[in-house]
Amino acid sequence: MRKPWVSILDPLALTRQCELAGVARSTVYAPRPAPKPDEQELTLLELIDAEYPLKLG
Repeated sequence: MRKPWVSILDPLALTRQCELAGVARSTVYAPRPAPKPDEQELTLLELIDAEYPLKLG
């Protein structure tokens, strides 16, 4: 998979990076799925939710 070779932060233009890597530019701009939270992150989110409950109205 050559898509990870292309970086938005690289000083070389995205168009040129895509040409060199042989990938379509549309794949670089396509939204990436959010990573799934691990157990530690879920625990922290639960603690935050308990500390700061949602107050509507």
